[in-house]
Amino acid sequence: MKTKIIILAIIFLSLFSTLASAQEEARPGDYVNIKVTNLELSTKGWPVIGIVTGGWTPAYVKWYLIDPYGNTVYMIDKSINSVNKMSGAGIGESKFQISDDAGLIEIPAFATYGMWTVKAKFYDVNKIGFITWSNSQGTTILAPIYVGDSGWMDSLGAPMYVYWNIMGFEISFATPDVLFLIAIIVVVIIVLINIMAFLGRRKRKHA
Repeated sequence: MKTKIIILAIIFLSLFSTLASAQEEARPGDYVNIKVTNLELSTKGWPVIGIVTGGWTPAYVKWYLIDPYGNTVYMIDKSINSVNKMSGAGIGESKFQISDDAGLIEIPAFATYGMWTVKAKFYDVNKIGFITWSNSQGTTILAPIYVGDSGWMDSLGAPMYVYWNIMGFEISFATPDVLFLIAIIVVVIIVLINIMAFLGRRKRKHA
């Protein structure tokens, strides 16, 4: 009886340790909630004009997933869910309370282990005739995410992210999970082989 109790205690402690570790470390395929609530943000207006008008009003946000080397891996560009102007701003400034929820994103396949961060850049878009410009302000929002070392099997259920910044024009998208991506590639190869075999038979038939 005592032996059974000891074995059960060891199993319980092992499970508890696993759960605690899972909470402290992320793995490819784990979800991260990209969300901020009631963030206070101050913006400044143009010199002289800003003294009267105050700061610019944030309308959009770009969320960035940053790897341990400081490289941007993924970006979400969207309208801000809630922007409320607050009182108490200084001269030439405006103060806002911002809440935004970009949903859940996954830690990508083959993620570099180490400290990852999520950053946000709040901005607006202005246009007069053919002239377009933006004001922006960046900040680190979420606490760092520690991604633990993992094997290739952990990455099968995670997507791969693509991010390009071409002369200030940003493009970002996610692929299907690696397992589905492999399946799609295999299906395409099989289809191509069958098409080539069909065309080969047809060519021999008419020869």
